[in-house]
Amino acid sequence: MDLRTISVVALSARDFSSLDEKLAEAVRWLELAAGQGAELVVFPECLNRFCGDGAANPHLQTAGADACRDWRREMRVLLEAARLRKVFVVVPVMHYDDEGL
Repeated sequence: MDLRTISVVALSARDFSSLDEKLAEAVRWLELAAGQGAELVVFPECLNRFCGDGAANPHLQTAGADACRDWRREMRVLLEAARLRKVFVVVPVMHYDDEGL
């Protein structure tokens, strides 16, 4: 039997001051999961929605304002942490491509 260890990480629903702050928390959780043997770390929520989740929140940003222009560059710190710890990571983001958002 081929068993794999998967970790699903739901970050805090609080508002973060920046995308960098949210990614720093994501890296901390990825490192913890990797240290406990995870081979795949899954973040189920959109990582670049860092402020104003929920329609009633006065800090709600539009999807276009939060969307990445170059998601690999903007998520680099998390992708690099996964590479260094030799784990796969699912990184859900809203981003622009050739067809728009």
